[in-house]
Amino acid sequence: MQANSQKLKITALYCRLSADDELKGDSNSIIHQKEILQEYALTHGLSRLEYYVDDGYTGTNFERPDFKRLISDVDNDLIDTIVVKDLSRLGRNYLKVGYYTEVMFPEKGIRFISISDNIDSESDDGMNDFVPFKNIMNEWYAKDLSRKQRAVIKSKGKSGKRLTVKPVYGYKKAENGDWIIDESAANVVRKIFELYLQGYGQSMIANYLFANKVETPYVHNCHKIDKSKNPYRWSVQSISQILSHLEYCGDTINFKMSELGDKKVFYNTQPAIISREDFEKVQKLRKLKKRVVRPIKEQALFADFLFCADCKSKMYAQRSRLKNFVNSYVCKNSRNSRNEATCSSHYVNESKLAEFVKNDINSLISQNREIVINYIKTKKQEQAKSAQIENEKNLQYANERISEIDVIIKNLYEDRVRGCISLETFQKLEKEFLAEQAQLNKIILDKSRQGVVIENDAKAISEFIHTLNKYEFPIEDLSREVISDFIDKIEVCESKKVDGKRSQKVNIFYKGIGEINLE
Repeated sequence: MQANSQKLKITALYCRLSADDELKGDSNSIIHQKEILQEYALTHGLSRLEYYVDDGYTGTNFERPDFKRLISDVDNDLIDTIVVKDLSRLGRNYLKVGYYTEVMFPEKGIRFISISDNIDSESDDGMNDFVPFKNIMNEWYAKDLSRKQRAVIKSKGKSGKRLTVKPVYGYKKAENGDWIIDESAANVVRKIFELYLQGYGQSMIANYLFANKVETPYVHNCHKIDKSKNPYRWSVQSISQILSHLEYCGDTINFKMSELGDKKVFYNTQPAIISREDFEKVQKLRKLKKRVVRPIKEQALFADFLFCADCKSKMYAQRSRLKNFVNSYVCKNSRNSRNEATCSSHYVNESKLAEFVKNDINSLISQNREIVINYIKTKKQEQAKSAQIENEKNLQYANERISEIDVIIKNLYEDRVRGCISLETFQKLEKEFLAEQAQLNKIILDKSRQGVVIENDAKAISEFIHTLNKYEFPIEDLSREVISDFIDKIEVCESKKVDGKRSQKVNIFYKGIGEINLE
C-alpha cells in the first residue's frame, strides 16, 4: 500500500511572476520559468510533472492561489519534489521561506531544488548556510522596491501629473498622453447630466439609454460585444459614477482613495465636458435624492441554502416593498436583466417551502433510528462501491499511460541529442506528450485528493443521528438554526402542471448524508 502511495507522488514545478518582475523583460516571464523548470526536470530524470503558477502576485503575499494549492498538496503527501527557478520565486519573506524550506519540506520528506541558487536538499551541501542570507536579501529587495515605487507615485501625484492611466468615459488619450474629448461618449455624458437636472432618476436614465440603444462605456471603450450581455444594458452604478466624476469639469484628481496622501485636485487640466455650475447643481440634487432604505432586520430564512436545480446558481429572496418581508425566491440567472435571462425563475413560495422542509425533517425525527441508520449505511456503501470501481479504472489507465509517456519523452530527448530528429519535431512531439501527461497527472491528483477529503462515513452518520436526537418531535416552527443544523443545501426544480395543478419538486441534501428517501 505504501509503494502505491509513493508512486502517485509528483514533481511540483512552481512559477511566480509579479507586475514588478515583468518590468525586467522576458527573463522572468512565466513561459521562460516553465522552460527552465521543464528542461531541468527532463535532464535530471524527474517525472510526473505538474505546474503550479501564480502570475501577477508579489512575493511578499503568501495568499497566492497556486501556492496555497501547492502547500495543500504538500500537507496531503501528494508531492515528492519541488523545483523553483530561484528562491525569490517561492517568496520574499525570509522567515516564511525559511520555514517552508528548512522545516515543512524536510519534515514531509520533500526534496527542494532552487536551480539558479544551486540548491538541492538531497545534494551533499543540502540547504547551505548562504540560504537564509539569500532570503533576507530577497525580502529587502521587495521592501526597497515598494518604498521607491510609492515615493515616485506620491511625487508624481503631488506635482499635478495624472495618476489615472485610463481616461474616464467621455475622454480619450491623444498621442502625447493628454486627455481630449471623445465627442460620441461626451454627448452621452452631457445627456445624462441634462436628464438628471430635468428630474430623471438614475434608473430612469439607464432605461432611457437602453431604449435609445446607447452602448455602455465598456462596449464603447473596448469596441467589442460580449454576446452573453446586452450592449445597451446600463447599470444604475454606471450612471452614478458618471454623475460623480469631477473630471468632467476639466480637472485632474489624484489620490481619490489612496494611503499615499489626501485627495489633490488640479484645475483645468483638460477640456471640460460639463460646466462647474451644472456639476454643482447635480451634486446638490444627488444629496437631496438619497433614498432612505428600510433596514432589513432579519436574514431570509433560506438565504445561502437555496439553489436552482437546473443551473445550480443561488436563489435570491424577493421582499415585499411595503412590509420588507420575504415572500418568495427566484433563480439568480432569471433576473440578470430583462432581456438576458439564462434560466427560468424556479419561483417558490417561502411559506410553502418552509412547510415542506419542516415536514421532511419531522418525518426523520419521528422515524426509528435503526431504520434511518440502515438506510444511510446502504446508500453510502453503494456510492463507495461505485466510486471505487470508477476510481481504480481511471487510476490504472492514467498510471500506465504516464509510464509510457515517460519512456517516450526520454527516447525523444535521446534522439534529439543524437541529432536523429530536428528541434522543431522534438518540440512539437514533446509539447503534445507533456500536455497529455499533464491531463493524466490531473486525473491522478484529483482522485488522490478525493481520497484525502472524503468524510468518514461512520462519523457522518453518528453526527446526523446526534442532530436528530437533539430535537423533540414535532418541530413547530422552522428557523435558520434548524436548517443550519440539518441541511447542506436545497435544490428547487422548475414547476410543472400535472392534471391542471402546479407541481414542484424540491431536493433536500442533508449534512454529510445527501438526499434521504425512506419511502
